Amino acid sequence: MAHQRLDHEHCTPDDRELRLDRLLTQRNALLDEALRVILAANVLEDFRADGALSMADWLTYRFHISATTARRWVQAATALEDLPRIRARFVAGELSFEQVRHALTFAGPADDAHLAELLPSLSCAEIEQLAKQSRRARPADHDDARRLAHLRLRPDPGGLGKRVSGYLPNDDAAIVQAALDRRAEATGPDPETGRWAPHGQRTAGALRDVCAEDLGRAAADGSEPDSAMVVIHAPAELLDDDGDHLERAATINGEAITNDALRRFLCDTRIELHVDRPDGRTIGIGRATRNPPPWLRRRVLGRDHHRCRWPGCGRPARHLHHMEHWTRGGATDAANLFGVCWHHHHLLHEGGWDATGNADGQITLTGPDGRTIHSRAGPLAA
Repeated sequence: MAHQRLDHEHCTPDDRELRLDRLLTQRNALLDEALRVILAANVLEDFRADGALSMADWLTYRFHISATTARRWVQAATALEDLPRIRARFVAGELSFEQVRHALTFAGPADDAHLAELLPSLSCAEIEQLAKQSRRARPADHDDARRLAHLRLRPDPGGLGKRVSGYLPNDDAAIVQAALDRRAEATGPDPETGRWAPHGQRTAGALRDVCAEDLGRAAADGSEPDSAMVVIHAPAELLDDDGDHLERAATINGEAITNDALRRFLCDTRIELHVDRPDGRTIGIGRATRNPPPWLRRRVLGRDHHRCRWPGCGRPARHLHHMEHWTRGGATDAANLFGVCWHHHHLLHEGGWDATGNADGQITLTGPDGRTIHSRAGPLAA
């Protein structure tokens, strides 16, 4: 290794440039082959063996790359199949992956020959600009924009509020902006100082008022605004038994659910439980008392950084899963609880997966075929 460093240092600038060119061209060829493997694995859904929701999730977990890089590889693996000439330029080292990924947002099979000649003469920034112009010109962009619509509230590092981010297509944004602007203007100046608050501050207040009025209407007409409330009817025997031998099942909204689904709901959902006799009569109504208390929920979610603990997932944690379910004697404590998204909570109760270990340290996830993957609490865990 020392000899190689000296060799690089003592050769001419032109030699170093040629070596870099050769090495980066080899990198392109290797990445192209990897993309072909990724495409095949994605089509055959290899990622499901580890409980991942997508190929990008699995690549992130398995090869320690960012979610952004994983998504770009999966997109490129599919798109390049229809662009053989652009692909050949990439493999030959005439195009970088950064140039190619921008081009893939507007290149189609009909453009392949033309763009294969044009793109090598353009910088990465110029191709990115072409991509932006193409996105504005496409009729399908409106539908794409609607699919991208979202709104997120995330904790502010200062701990005293939430940061709001999102995306709205232009027509929806115009409606929201007009409504909030109208309310912001109607707020008027501060009665004590006579001064107008900044427009952004008044807009935030307008958004709060719109939401408060909606909740007020829901309360006034008797509806329940708590989306976490479900009502389950369950045979009394299910509280003390697996219930697999019982002829009756628990129901939600009149529809039967499996015993595994019932236990998934019982993990941490706010529940009104109706306990029924064999003749269907309700013999008791009680509030579940084994939910994690607020302080413990905060402790567990803080330890898991409010994200699903499944390797490679990273989605917001929507449930706290008991590794040893409390109906079977499991404790409601941090070592027995970890955060999961809806999909992976479903896998743990109805997908044949099992979790063991200490959630404050390492969890072992075992699939129905015996395959195991591991998750450790992060180094900054609370």
